[in-house]
Amino acid sequence: MWLKNYPVGKLIYISKDDNAIQEFYVKLDDEELKAEVMNEITILSTSWIRKEPPPPIDDPKDWRYKYCRFHKHCLATINKTLLN
Repeated sequence: MWLKNYPVGKLIYISKDDNAIQEFYVKLDDEELKAEVMNEITILSTSWIRKEPPPPIDDPKDWRYKYCRFHKHCLATINKTLLN
């Protein structure tokens, strides 16, 4: 969108489990979304440079909290590291 200067775009998610489709419209001038995306890019870039995984999501209300089957293991590992 940014490269072509399109004012509105659409994200389409297709579920691999049941082929359900969810569509989201995105505006190029959405500053809140821009800040959120830039924050995620910064986290991933820093993790890549340090050669370590990004911190796991620790908010149970976040949809990503339940997404990964190894999430509890990551949180437990981090908690052990912090306690030592």
